[in-house]
Amino acid sequence: MKLMHQDLSSKSKRGAFGEFVYANFCKINGFDVLRTNFCHTDYFLSTKTKTNSWYVDVKTTERSITRYGGRRFHDEILYELIFFKDQNIYLAPDSASPFNKGEPILLGQIDYLQSLWLDSKPLEHLVNDRTNYLRLGQLIESLKKSSFKKIRLIERGDASSSRWSGTVDNLPGSDKVINENDATIFIQYKCIDFQEKIDLIFFISHALVVDGFFIMTEPKKRQKDKGINRVLDIEEFIKNHQQFVFKSLDELERYINSNLIFHT
Repeated sequence: MKLMHQDLSSKSKRGAFGEFVYANFCKINGFDVLRTNFCHTDYFLSTKTKTNSWYVDVKTTERSITRYGGRRFHDEILYELIFFKDQNIYLAPDSASPFNKGEPILLGQIDYLQSLWLDSKPLEHLVNDRTNYLRLGQLIESLKKSSFKKIRLIERGDASSSRWSGTVDNLPGSDKVINENDATIFIQYKCIDFQEKIDLIFFISHALVVDGFFIMTEPKKRQKDKGINRVLDIEEFIKNHQQFVFKSLDELERYINSNLIFHT
């Protein structure tokens, strides 16, 4: 079907709307819902007694289908499918969902649910201590004793790493970003037992970017549509610039202390 409301014209907005509708339905039915946005999940759903809980990935589609059939990243994630039909919105529950009764559930009219969405407040987040931000901040502060006084920090979650193909939209960044900062610290996370942990840390000198030291690659159409005209080739960076790639904050700290800090 064709969605008539302009605010649902893009895939990303339909996805955000579907996530809201799902969370609203869960709360109406007496479940606690926390926003996650890590490890391929959108929500942490639990009963009021906390005796049962689930990580949930909400999928939204315009097609009238009764079960999500796409890629599953973890057996313990519920893949709850929101779909539109005529002017209504439905939930097609995962087979392991507490809402599964063998058929789609009518959640309500699109216009009414959208009016609730536009007036809604963000959900509380489930805390995920994926790194020691106090220590990371201290390392960035220590770089003021080096030629890299202005640091940009970029982080990407586990879901991003599995869906990219060698590039990240905001690396190396625009000319303005490059000129206003001396380096970028880019942290990629991996997911272990529904906890994000550091996978790799990249130290990217902007002076070396300007000098053409790092290989750039052609942006994809999606990236070009955003106005991005160059992207860092991450796979090439890992292969040929391992001196700037680290597996922990310990390794990054040793590199900063040994190679960057001005010692008097």
